[in-house]
Amino acid sequence: MKKSFSVLVCAIVMLVAITSCSKKKDDPTPSNSSEYYFQGTFDNAAYSQAGIGNTTGVNNGVGSSSAGNYVDYANSNDYVYEFWEGSYWTKIVYQGGQWNDLDALVMRVHKSISYTDRDAPSEQDIKNIYAAGNYTNFSTLSTNSDYPTTQGWDVELTDNNGTEWASYKGTASQTGSYIKIDSQKEVIINGTKLLSAKGSMSCKLYDGSGNVKVLQGSFNQLFSEYFVNY
Repeated sequence: MKKSFSVLVCAIVMLVAITSCSKKKDDPTPSNSSEYYFQGTFDNAAYSQAGIGNTTGVNNGVGSSSAGNYVDYANSNDYVYEFWEGSYWTKIVYQGGQWNDLDALVMRVHKSISYTDRDAPSEQDIKNIYAAGNYTNFSTLSTNSDYPTTQGWDVELTDNNGTEWASYKGTASQTGSYIKIDSQKEVIINGTKLLSAKGSMSCKLYDGSGNVKVLQGSFNQLFSEYFVNY
């Protein structure tokens, strides 16, 4: 690979004035609406996230870590954009002299998109990624990797004890799991155009010791900002 471009970006819809993410542009302010939520169960116990009206510092927003590269810059104009973006919920708690993320939920998609010459996903490309439908493809790990690398959905949850659970850990078996999108909608928050999606899901999450718990529920969440950097 002769040439590459990458960026780590995160735009969080803040309900508190603290973030540990690198911004790709000014963070949009809250829409002052409770329409965004995740409502369901985790290990058969009630689990929920809500957009506003919570005094514990719950945020909701979108973020991405995306990269584009020429397949062979010297001999080809083929360009591959690695889209990795989705919905974030995080409770930020001050513990032991530092800020920690607890009660966090991430649902995002990893998808490779091919272009001729350098380009990034268009609004239509992003709409297609979150099109209405039933999705059963989940990301898995490559050898010696701690993060999802194959294409598909990945789901992460950090509980109130700080234990991290993820769809790609452990055996990563997702037989019977799904993420179903019923509808999508464009929204503008503080002048920033984003894409929200409504639907339901069920998948198995694993911790570092191989224990497994099921997360399931319904959601209406922000999933992508249309402006994506190279």
